[in-house]
Amino acid sequence: MLQSVIVHGHPNNLPVLKQAMDQSLDKTEDLLRDATALVERAKIELPEIEILLVFGFRKNGALSLFFGEEIAYHFNCKNELRRAFLYGNRYKTEQRKLMRISRIPHTSNVYLKSTVLQPEETKKLLADLNERLNAVETCLSAKHFRIVKQVSRDGGIIARFQKYIPELLHNKIAQTPRVDA
Repeated sequence: MLQSVIVHGHPNNLPVLKQAMDQSLDKTEDLLRDATALVERAKIELPEIEILLVFGFRKNGALSLFFGEEIAYHFNCKNELRRAFLYGNRYKTEQRKLMRISRIPHTSNVYLKSTVLQPEETKKLLADLNERLNAVETCLSAKHFRIVKQVSRDGGIIARFQKYIPELLHNKIAQTPRVDA
């Protein structure tokens, strides 16, 4: 796949992408196409960390990040984390605290139960977010990425995203999970 496209950086120094990355192309393509609330969005390959990253900005500037199929982070326009989806677990924020949302099946309904994360759980979730952000920043700064597709007014979506990363690393937690709050 990489042989037929231009890869930013030095292709000889980039490891071969895992087969799983190729298999997830279709689902991330759907995400890129269907995420119309993200008025500017892009999908990039980051071969050094073996991930497809889809990211985008809402009209109000709120950022969403999708690391493959299993990991997503959503921020508000103040760069505060408001929601996360990690390997089937859902999280939201309430009063600047992270909460795990559990789905509890009941006869004909599904109930949602929110549980405040313990401080060490919150610390781990945010440390994992920072590790991912730092790895992405390293790849972007070294130009070791490939833009698969983008929907952008001026084509500067990568630079715009890079400007957000230092602020995201402050790990601010939103008051509410709502995007417009």
